[in-house]
Amino acid sequence: MVNKDLYNSIKVVEAKTDTAIDTSGFSSAVFAITTTGTATAKLYEGDKEDALTEVKEDDYLGNAITADGAGVYKVGYRGNKRYVAVKLTGTGTTALGILGHANLEPVK
Repeated sequence: MVNKDLYNSIKVVEAKTDTAIDTSGFSSAVFAITTTGTATAKLYEGDKEDALTEVKEDDYLGNAITADGAGVYKVGYRGNKRYVAVKLTGTGTTALGILGHANLEPVK
């Protein structure tokens, strides 16, 4: 039975390839990725939104995604940089960034 409020605790943002997401005010980030075929998704991080580097394997929750068919996947980030981004390759691939553990709730 669902009895907890997640709605007021998260922020959902469109995660465009190579576009940094500002995690200020949140303590966790996860990406939901959908694909209709073969695709990859890698995470990038940085202290500045225009200076991102690839996330080290130790800072992934899960693994970088290599999809070989249609599906929905998730990958989390546990690094300590302010900006995070996902780089998608493949066709029919989209991603949403989900920021959680907000410093102030409810999240609008």
